[in-house]
Amino acid sequence: MFKRKNKITALLVAAASIMSIVPAMASDTTATRLTTNNGNITNAIAYSNGKYIYQGYKSSDDTDAVYYNDGNKDKALDNLSNATLNTEYKNKYAFTNDGSTQYLVDLTNGDVTDSTTPSDDIDTAATKLQTKLNKASRYKKTTNISVNTSDLENGQTASDKDSTLFTIPGSKLGDSWYSYAVKPNSSDADKYVGSDNKLYGFTDDSGKYIDASYTANIYAYSTTEGKTVKISNYSKQAGDQDSDSKLLATLIQQPVALTQDKDYIYALATVAITDFGTSANVTGGTTTSAVANVPSFSDGVTTVRTYIQKISKAQGDQKDDAYLPKTVESYEVGNYITNGYSGKTEYDCSDAHDAYQAILTTLSDANHSVSNLTDVTQEDVVVRTDNGEVKPLFTVNNGNLVAIEATDSKVDAFTLKFKKDKVKFLTFPGYKGTASTTVAAASNFDTNNKVDVYMLEKDSDDSVDLNNGNGVSGNLSYDIDVDGNAWVVADGKIYEYKAGGSMTKVYTCDSSLDSISAYDSNNIVAWKANGDVYTTVNGNAADNSATTTAGATTTAKVGWDKLADGTWNFYDATGNKVVNNWVNIGGVWYFLKADGVMATGWINANGTWYYLKSSGAMATGWVNDNGTWYYLNASGAMATGWINDNGTWYYLNASGAMLANTTVDGYVLGSSGAWIQ
Repeated sequence: MFKRKNKITALLVAAASIMSIVPAMASDTTATRLTTNNGNITNAIAYSNGKYIYQGYKSSDDTDAVYYNDGNKDKALDNLSNATLNTEYKNKYAFTNDGSTQYLVDLTNGDVTDSTTPSDDIDTAATKLQTKLNKASRYKKTTNISVNTSDLENGQTASDKDSTLFTIPGSKLGDSWYSYAVKPNSSDADKYVGSDNKLYGFTDDSGKYIDASYTANIYAYSTTEGKTVKISNYSKQAGDQDSDSKLLATLIQQPVALTQDKDYIYALATVAITDFGTSANVTGGTTTSAVANVPSFSDGVTTVRTYIQKISKAQGDQKDDAYLPKTVESYEVGNYITNGYSGKTEYDCSDAHDAYQAILTTLSDANHSVSNLTDVTQEDVVVRTDNGEVKPLFTVNNGNLVAIEATDSKVDAFTLKFKKDKVKFLTFPGYKGTASTTVAAASNFDTNNKVDVYMLEKDSDDSVDLNNGNGVSGNLSYDIDVDGNAWVVADGKIYEYKAGGSMTKVYTCDSSLDSISAYDSNNIVAWKANGDVYTTVNGNAADNSATTTAGATTTAKVGWDKLADGTWNFYDATGNKVVNNWVNIGGVWYFLKADGVMATGWINANGTWYYLKSSGAMATGWVNDNGTWYYLNASGAMATGWINDNGTWYYLNASGAMLANTTVDGYVLGSSGAWIQ
């Protein structure tokens, strides 16, 4: 672990010698003026070190085609003279197509290939997934299952599949992941399948998968216990209800992946909650009438709820030989009451209601027919621009979900936080109107009591008004960079939005520019749709049209930099932001994630799990996380299997959790987890 960190240690020595453990604020930067260049661009993709690819032409001597700029000069890509430039793909490619023929352009050097295309990749992923699922009894009973490309197309129904990517949106220039829905042969899995009799999950293009049909980890109100309780697993069989809370959770349709980052998939799950502790004479539910195939039990009351699940891409324990996610965190998107409490949620939490509305409005304004979050399909979470590019409607930034609402008149960014909160119910939980006094009293329900909930809540938002001419759609005026930051060009200004902050003016430019592609703050292309001008922010400065306004200076950041939402970045001695790597400050190790934000909690670095305290410091020894004990070795790596701590033996399962009150390999473990000799 420490050897790979030594590469940046030398750069940090000077900075560390002038820093205390308490991070220090860095200086603000000043907006930069971008000069205007002549050229007709219809689409562009910005990349690092000043490189970019574009479709169009820059002089009357050029033909309208696809060109690659290496940071200094343009190069016509002859194979793509009739191709259409679409969007980014994988870690370094631009995706183009000429009719049914697909091409990839290597953004590092401009090389063009059609030997391995997105269509080839999804075929390969389906084949490899089939091989691996056939090793799991959860999917395979007596005969092999068959996984087709259609099982990985995420429910998208684009008419022209040759120009469509079916990967999960988000994580720009990151790994390719797909949603899958597969009908199993195993009757043992019947109680876990959704209304389409399929099991759901996610896979990368190597066939590494995580099953999403078993682990729930959601919280719902139990009328028997008079509080919210955790439901660990899904099932559609009444006999699997929790014996204490009398609750059952059923996943009723395929989760919709809103976005992803390096470590997690963020999915919208529609779940039926059945309460067997409530009298069946209380009828109605918040959304059951809007959803097909909701399970019905004669001795329970069922309501339908929506959750955002943060699902780890790392594999954890197995269920019937199938790999489950290492971690799943679930946050309810507060249900909207349609009868008796019009315009409110079930809870006295306006931020939860605002989060629900932000997601719904974002999807609706992207011209998707979505009236309720239970209507959302995978097709709905992206928008296809006028030039054919695919843009995500959601991103993850600084650990928050960000929704981007783009219309012809504005671009609005909403920061949605994952929170544990205490709230009051406005009405008897889960029902339209108010339940009878008798039932409420019998269920220990009191509207004055606050209950613990895990919810998605709106933290803040900020918008930019658009004055785009020629009817240019607002989805051309924003882009998401590799760090999950949103960029907007409008009325002669280029803004950056970071979660929890505001639209910050970073550059000024020609007022006619209305379209943008951003790799990061140093690599941007902006142009006028159907126009003849463009500008670039070029990291190489060789073709950089940026000039600093009179008297403006930029102070290089060194060390810790606190962001508006309270999170931290770290800049090395050369002023470069550290991303996806470790730093050692005063003998304490910290990890900076792919977006540069200091990590807390569990992180997976190069296949090894570590735990970072709330201060960001790497933990060693025993750690209690939500009531479960884990052990971190001296290197910080999470231990599994048998360990000896000061002469006492303990056993940690594949997820790292310490076992207690059980027998392993014939050895008895007591309530403390220690081997009883």
